[in-house]
Amino acid sequence: MNKYHFYVAEGLPEDKGKDIVRMDPKDMKNLGVQTGDFLLIKGKSQVALKVFPCPTNFRGARLIQVDNIARENLGVSIGDPVEVEKVEPTPLKTVMLDRGGLAPDEIPSQEELKRHLLGRAVIISNKVPVVLYGGSAIALRVQGMAPPGEIGLVTKDTAIILVDQTLDSKRDSVSYEDIGGLDEEVKKVRELVELPLTRPDLFRKVGIEPPKGILLYGPPGTGKTLIARAVASDSRAYFIAINGPEIMSKYYGESEARLREIFEEARKNSPAIIFIDELDAVAPKRSEVVGDVEKRVVAQLLSLMDGLKSRGDVIVIGASNMPELLDPALRRPGRFDREIFIGVPGTRGREEILKIHTRGMSLAPDVDLKKIAYLTHGYTGADLAQLCKEAGMRALGRYMDRHEVGDVIVTKEDFENALKAIEPSALREMVVEVPSVGFEDIGGLNDIKKNLLELVKIPLQHSEEYESYGLKKARFIFFLGPSGVGKSLMANAIAKEAGLNLIHITPPMLISHKIGIEQSISDVFKLAKRVSPCVLLFDRIDGTVQTLGERFTNQLIMELDANKEVNNVIIAIANSLKGIDQSLISSNRLTKMFTFNIPTIEERKEILEIILKDLPNHEVSIEYLAEVTEGLTGADLKAIIEKACHRVLSKKILNRGGGVLTNKEVLAVLKEIDFRREVQFNESRCQEVV
Repeated sequence: MNKYHFYVAEGLPEDKGKDIVRMDPKDMKNLGVQTGDFLLIKGKSQVALKVFPCPTNFRGARLIQVDNIARENLGVSIGDPVEVEKVEPTPLKTVMLDRGGLAPDEIPSQEELKRHLLGRAVIISNKVPVVLYGGSAIALRVQGMAPPGEIGLVTKDTAIILVDQTLDSKRDSVSYEDIGGLDEEVKKVRELVELPLTRPDLFRKVGIEPPKGILLYGPPGTGKTLIARAVASDSRAYFIAINGPEIMSKYYGESEARLREIFEEARKNSPAIIFIDELDAVAPKRSEVVGDVEKRVVAQLLSLMDGLKSRGDVIVIGASNMPELLDPALRRPGRFDREIFIGVPGTRGREEILKIHTRGMSLAPDVDLKKIAYLTHGYTGADLAQLCKEAGMRALGRYMDRHEVGDVIVTKEDFENALKAIEPSALREMVVEVPSVGFEDIGGLNDIKKNLLELVKIPLQHSEEYESYGLKKARFIFFLGPSGVGKSLMANAIAKEAGLNLIHITPPMLISHKIGIEQSISDVFKLAKRVSPCVLLFDRIDGTVQTLGERFTNQLIMELDANKEVNNVIIAIANSLKGIDQSLISSNRLTKMFTFNIPTIEERKEILEIILKDLPNHEVSIEYLAEVTEGLTGADLKAIIEKACHRVLSKKILNRGGGVLTNKEVLAVLKEIDFRREVQFNESRCQEVV
């Protein structure tokens, strides 16, 4: 039998608990196996898994992808070498699984358990994963099988017997396969934490000190705690998790004593990871706190971190939603050496997270997770978990009155209803919104639409191709033109077309009695970073410059330069360039300036068609109205039609006839309203049209 050596890589999130291994199709061919065949993998112990092709980015590197339960069965970590060969399991009559102290209601029924295990290979003493509804998993240890042998196969004729022999079979711990949409962030954390814990000799060879602390920051629910737990689980490090506020005590010295106990416990059980959630509650800026307790706790934490020996055997991971509140002394090298932003996931990340939380569900064929991911702007991982749970609850509601439930199928409609009920936490701030206006709602401006798609949407959808050519994405776009020509509408529309969140900033929002202009602008950019990718829209920027002056311009320029790497598009809108600092719109900052003009007759026709399309009844000549409204903007046309509709409706309600909008009513409104120019009306032509 041919044996080959490979290196272990983390499995795909959607594969967790399925007992499968993924590898390069070329390696499969060399081993003489096809998709669905079994491979025997040998590390410190062994496991038998079904083989499937791996994604293209894992090919050519002699890697096998397995989940954390398979790695635990093998006794290996990510990056370790293993031996692989083809194997044929023996069909079993009976398999004995250890319940491991789990309560009966924590384990699926015999029928459901059989369905989960059908077609899997088992080895005595190995754990068998069972994915539960909602994506969580339990792992049951194999205690025996008949006929006896090295590797057995669970078939439809295999009897499953549950026994209580140990307390080892428990709910599966968190692994990298439970984290979606954070590949780069996880990679950074692993390099900084897992490598010093598992291979401290590498740091000694290079002659550098491993990090003592890492700060994970970002909005709530994005996966900071999950990453820390996954790193601890996979590195087999002793893990101590503490919630910041729980350390604080009103009694003198108790908080500091608790911190000392935690660090001593970690030292005794090294290698260890100390995870401090809500670090800002433990270590706020000493210059801004009144009480002595906080100052003493900060000083104690600094002392303990300085006292850690630079061997990499104890690492502190802090998590904070508001890193700007932390004491600056904590953020210097030698304490929290690195800071990693954990943000709101993009479309691809949301799809990965949805796959994780639906892997225990039976989904109807009409459920398109990619489409759901596209619709869930601003949803964090926690929001998506709640969304899946809500969809599952909706599905369960249909089965409440049935005596025999069987498989609970979650449908597209369940997810649509869940979307209405679950609000994304990242968008709960007032200025953040999901845009509802699309290009189909804007008449004319076709050249601008086309250019914006090329500048914003296409680079986002094909970012890898753009990066390979060394092309930069659009960062700062300027809309210039008179009021009412569709500048704000266009900014909303490109956000929707590109699938981005929208932050709409107007001059009054930046004026605050509590904080300065600079802090207001800084907060806006921090919010934009949290909900990235997004469109950050500064409306009426010319008015803002006139009101707030150089302080606004200087801070805006500074933020533009400081946030070059953030995946956001900043759009500024102005009626004129009067007062606008030329350095703001210089070529090294500005991607493109678009000029919006008064609509042409053809564009006015398109605008009127959009305005009139939803009216229940009208006899308006769009050709005629477009002809007699030269010089008017889209906003003007909308105001005219709305006022004419009010009059028609009033007549109908008061039984004075009417009910149908005609050219006559619109013409009457046109005559009364004083627009920027005198509109010449051809009343005889109007009578002909009517």
